[in-house]
Amino acid sequence: LLGNRAFHGGGQNLTFLAQPGTEISQFAIGFVEPDLFAQHFDTISMSVNGKRRIRRFRDGYTTDTLGADLGLARNFSEEFSTGVVFREETVEVKRISADATQPVFDAEGSNELRGTRVRSSYTDFDDLRRPASGGQISGSYEVLGGPFGASQDMWKGILNSHVYATVRENELGHKYIVHWEQFFGVAQAFADSNEVFLTERFYMGGGDLRGFDFRGAGPSQFDRPYGGEAIYRTTLELSIPLVATRLERDIRDRELLRGVVFSDFGLLGLSLTDPTFQEPRLSLGFGLRIEVPVLEIPIALDLAWPLLYQETDDRRQFFFSISR
Repeated sequence: LLGNRAFHGGGQNLTFLAQPGTEISQFAIGFVEPDLFAQHFDTISMSVNGKRRIRRFRDGYTTDTLGADLGLARNFSEEFSTGVVFREETVEVKRISADATQPVFDAEGSNELRGTRVRSSYTDFDDLRRPASGGQISGSYEVLGGPFGASQDMWKGILNSHVYATVRENELGHKYIVHWEQFFGVAQAFADSNEVFLTERFYMGGGDLRGFDFRGAGPSQFDRPYGGEAIYRTTLELSIPLVATRLERDIRDRELLRGVVFSDFGLLGLSLTDPTFQEPRLSLGFGLRIEVPVLEIPIALDLAWPLLYQETDDRRQFFFSISR
């Protein structure tokens, strides 16, 4: 920026977000420099972000988060990268209802989170936007508090993987694709903290476990989600081409509609050794993936039915989402 070299084809990215809403309001600014030292190959990138996010949970409380982070990442190849992020946040928990869960009352007031996260990923897809073969595996480890100070002391580790495979093609060359996703996470408090902080706990249900309401599966208290410190989720999905067309000036057919059949499975417990981590959830379902031409907006419609569940879970069959 100071040398008048930014935004001249170097791939810098400056983003602004203003998204007021009745349940979630968020405001953010971010800057990414993909080649901090002008190396061109095996680059080091830098990201700077600031945000404010207000969430009004139906679980009987509101969080107001103000924070910033600074990240550095090294791209060792086109597939492999690793990086570190330094994070500072103030989280205010307020407007607590009388029947909120214990972690909500423990977090009441202003809380400072400060720490660092290390993350590595390996990605090898045939197409980053619409993968039909290949895989990705990523892992991160984060420490909050401890040597970094602040009011919360905890660590969190996450492993995530995606595998795509083409099982067949139709006569027009459109592919039947299997997608397998796995997610595993563990968090634990230490030093002066007795439990993992409210906003850092794991929850399950909704888009990541269809057939269950948002955060509706897992340990609960007073019929409200308690969250957990250990989670495992996996999704197996088959997508099938249904409708394709060739728009003006397009060389190839564009898929407008795909069908999917899927199975979601999940475990969420108060800890890895707690009996709640041995209570499985399982659902089956089908859906549609619609892509709006020109706007490139994918729309997902899903219907799911829980097969394994607990009586305290909140279940929901229909899911709708729009993503970029």
